Formats: sequence, structure tokens, C-alpha cells
Amino acid sequence: MAHSLFAPSAAHRWMACPGSMTFVDPTLPETDGGPWAAEGTAAHTLASRALESKRDCAFWIGEEIQIGERVFKVDDDMAMHTQTYVDYVRDRAAKGHMLIEQWVDLTQHYGT
Repeated sequence: MAHSLFAPSAAHRWMACPGSMTFVDPTLPETDGGPWAAEGTAAHTLASRALESKRDCAFWIGEEIQIGERVFKVDDDMAMHTQTYVDYVRDRAAKGHMLIEQWVDLTQHYGT
């Protein structure tokens, strides 16, 4: 899934400078964000699988998750740390409705 133009993780930038949303520098090379970003995306993928299936992250130990050209093997460490996040999400959603990996279109609120 591609990152959103209005990504919450970039809100610090686009809220301070709305014009930055329209700036794309064609001279900059495409990047996957590097190995740490890819590993974070793999952990996020693992969390999504666990939440959607209602299983714990340990279920996927030994499985591989491919992010771009990189492949990450779910090990005890990744499962344990990701499970902390999954438990937090489950606790927060225990009395409500949980939406997992839902696309929210905010363009109507920002005039584009």
C-alpha cells in the first residue's frame, strides 16, 4: 500500500506547510526508506495479520514477510515486540469497533 499524501506520520510537515503536499522533487531517487523502515513495515504487516486473524504474533514465527526487495523472517524478538503493540490495540478496542488497515480519504477536508 502506498503512503498517503495526507499521512498522519507526515502531519508535522503538511500542517506546518500545506504547500509541501504538492511538492514532488523529480530529481530525488526513489527510495524504500531503508532497512529499518522496511523492518518496521514488516512488523506492521505482522501486527495486521495478528489483529485480523485474532491470533498472537508467535503463530507466524519462522514465516517470511517480503517488503520490497527485502525479506524478513519473523523471529521470537519480532513476535514479542509486535505482540506488545497488538495487545495494546486489542485492549483499546475491547469495548469498541476495531478497523484494521482501513483507507480514510481526507482530501475533501484539505481542498484537493
